Amino acid sequence: MSSQQSVASVFPAPPEYYKRYTNENLALLEKYKEQLRQQQLSVSTEGENDTKLPTNIQAPVIPAINSLRECSVLELEPPPPIIEGHYEMFGELWPVEDRLMSLEEQGKEQLYPKGDIDPVVELKKLNQSLISNFIDLLNTLMNQPEQSADKAKYLETIFVNMKHLLNEFRPHQGRETLRLIMEDQLQKRKEATEQIKKQCADLDQILENVKRSWKALDEKKTILATDTQPRQFAHSKPLETSNTKYQIGPDTMKKMLQMTDSIE
Repeated sequence: MSSQQSVASVFPAPPEYYKRYTNENLALLEKYKEQLRQQQLSVSTEGENDTKLPTNIQAPVIPAINSLRECSVLELEPPPPIIEGHYEMFGELWPVEDRLMSLEEQGKEQLYPKGDIDPVVELKKLNQSLISNFIDLLNTLMNQPEQSADKAKYLETIFVNMKHLLNEFRPHQGRETLRLIMEDQLQKRKEATEQIKKQCADLDQILENVKRSWKALDEKKTILATDTQPRQFAHSKPLETSNTKYQIGPDTMKKMLQMTDSIE
């Protein structure tokens, strides 16, 4: 039993004009641009100050492809970037300038006053209003369910206003986050610097100890070298031994007698 199955894709098909970007067409575009550059160069060498590209060179034409009409090869050039106005992305319009759109520009009702306000106070008011309207929505669902859509819509408006107020804090939040990141990096660099200084001090101490150890070792080597040298004695002949007793000289005897007299 045969059955036909249709293949579907969750992503949209690419636009048809991609078929124009063949190697031959891109080569034609580069050749045409080179011709324009050569002619512009020849014009500038003749002394003319006109910086506009000459238009007397006809651009090649790309023939029609299936449902695509024929077009000039210049249409293969990407469009210039949008520098003002809006651009479309995923079916929504976005401003070129990255800024927070007001509620009026978004087509939403603004519940808090305009001008210079205290966002914290207004957020508290919106929060209280949110709780009160949520209770009203519950009562409406029990008593008059047909009128609950308006209450739910108003709750959505309150949420949109609260979100918009919070988004106004994003630049301030970004600056504070950046400040904290930079302070953290500075603190880490200071700690790393102190650690390096400590390691350098420890290394200096180790080197100093090594120097003292080498100096003491050199002194020991010098002493040992001095002790190991042969000594020269004044009397090379061995001392003659005598069997006689020790003899006391007259001077020594006189001193001994004087000491005896003083004791008595």
